[in-house]
Amino acid sequence: MVRKIFLGTLLCCLFASNGFGQVLDDEMERPGDKVQAARVAYITRWLNLTTQESERFWPLYNEYEGEMDKIRTKYKPFKRPEDMTDAEAERLIVSRFEMEQELLALKRDYFQKFKTAIPTRKIVQFTIAEKEFRKELLRKMRENGPQRQGNGRRRN
Repeated sequence: MVRKIFLGTLLCCLFASNGFGQVLDDEMERPGDKVQAARVAYITRWLNLTTQESERFWPLYNEYEGEMDKIRTKYKPFKRPEDMTDAEAERLIVSRFEMEQELLALKRDYFQKFKTAIPTRKIVQFTIAEKEFRKELLRKMRENGPQRQGNGRRRN
């Protein structure tokens, strides 16, 4: 009888801990999620996007970024430049030109799609807003970066 109770309790604990682990995994954020959320908020404010514009623009832009990542991954070199022969390095350079052509074609295609979501003036402002966000992010990283060590205490 004691064995059955012990075994039942053990099984319950195992299943319960597995369930808690899933909850914690779902709540965990990836490192870039906070930055991405801050980027979206910053750019949305910068461009003064309406709710409708945001609802149309951001899914398109996320799709665009996904396509850009696919193209970049396709052309990612398998070797480091210092480990390449001259012929491999030349092929890499030529493939980079091809990648840039594909990226340019993608930009042109998505420019047409972006025009359906937001005014052209805001598309131009978007590139400025992105650069400003990067500057702001780097500034904050410089301010906070070297001071954080180990358990989050400041070093003097």
